Amino acid sequence: MSSLEAAIKSNGTEESRMLHTVDDFTPQGICKTLKSFATLGIPPGDTLIERLTSRATLTVRDFNPQQVTCLLTSFAMLNSKPQKRLGELLVQRFMETVQQFNETNLADIMWCVTLLGLRKEEQFLKMFEKRALRVVDKFAPRDISVLLWSLAKSHVTSKNELVKALVAEALKKCGQFSHHELSDVTWSLGTLHYLPTANKDKFIEAVDVALPKMSVSDLINTAWAVGILKLQPVPSSFMRSFKKASQQVESLTIQQLCVFLLAFMHLSLQPDEPLALSLTKRMHAMREELSSSSLLDVIEAVSTFDNRPAMRIIVDLCETCIEKTGPCASGEFVRFSRAMANMSVSPLTESIRSYFGRMTKLNLCRFNQDQANTVKWAAAKLQVKLPEGVASQLQEVGARPRFKASTIATATNAFISVHKTVKANEEG
Repeated sequence: MSSLEAAIKSNGTEESRMLHTVDDFTPQGICKTLKSFATLGIPPGDTLIERLTSRATLTVRDFNPQQVTCLLTSFAMLNSKPQKRLGELLVQRFMETVQQFNETNLADIMWCVTLLGLRKEEQFLKMFEKRALRVVDKFAPRDISVLLWSLAKSHVTSKNELVKALVAEALKKCGQFSHHELSDVTWSLGTLHYLPTANKDKFIEAVDVALPKMSVSDLINTAWAVGILKLQPVPSSFMRSFKKASQQVESLTIQQLCVFLLAFMHLSLQPDEPLALSLTKRMHAMREELSSSSLLDVIEAVSTFDNRPAMRIIVDLCETCIEKTGPCASGEFVRFSRAMANMSVSPLTESIRSYFGRMTKLNLCRFNQDQANTVKWAAAKLQVKLPEGVASQLQEVGARPRFKASTIATATNAFISVHKTVKANEEG
């Protein structure tokens, strides 16, 4: 513990003394002060943070890469977003000095920018990617884990060159990750829906070995990702490890509960009856706190269980989902209708019956053949009588011939070719 940390811990924040000198702080002093508060988990008072922010804004051009990283990391550790102007200037300072950032600082910068929700301009992303690709083989396992998590959170796709390079490095070094790092890497791969075949078996083996030693939170995230990635064979330690998580259901957060439910669905595993009922009862009790997308995930997962809760609980979940969702896209409605049909929801309340009819009519022009047939099957299973006009249109969409992607591409190319020929003839 530094002398400053000791003083803060023993004498409170000592803000009055600091406020007298903060206007003379160098970048090092600013970073050291905020880092001390962050390390101790003690948020600075509003006046002090305002003065530190003001001083950092004035001196930002003097910050070196380590200090830029340190200041942003301190804000992230305090779960406090810097003022907009300071955030923009720190990102700008990164771009000015990007070539001086080492591998760990690069990983930490992306983590901070992602966690704090700072705006990532296209220029920032391009410069970051270019610098990171030059040193990608030098990233330590910890840095790879942090970077992949940050990029996955930022909705960067698997087509990105940096993502591909980092995944390749992760698979090469999968035996060197800590249990938490491996969980973050696996979660990132699941979020990216990307896992190349090279070293895949080695990766599955590493996950299998690490699972029994993971925390419950890491175990749940890893299980979800393994299911999403459809890894085969499923690591043998999963069911043994799931018992550990199932014993702590009451202590799981609402987000962890959602991921836990989805993990069973994606892994095609069945929770035993006490666990299935415990999970669904907790989700039912907290249903008002769930987002519409999370509710839909829960309903879909529960529909795959052999051991389901009382119909009253299922109906409550469905009605709450409808209230929160409102009009929804065709894909979401198909998932919802399929889940209800799989659970044979009965009797349907008027609100559910009416919603089914409205969403079917709304999405008629958006359904593909498979979706139309799924909705038609669900309507029959749930005994929903659709208006005659809607039913006939649904029947028509379901009967449309399906074209392969290659056929559509060929037809499109032929159309373009004819269009060019006609245009050339007209110009001639």
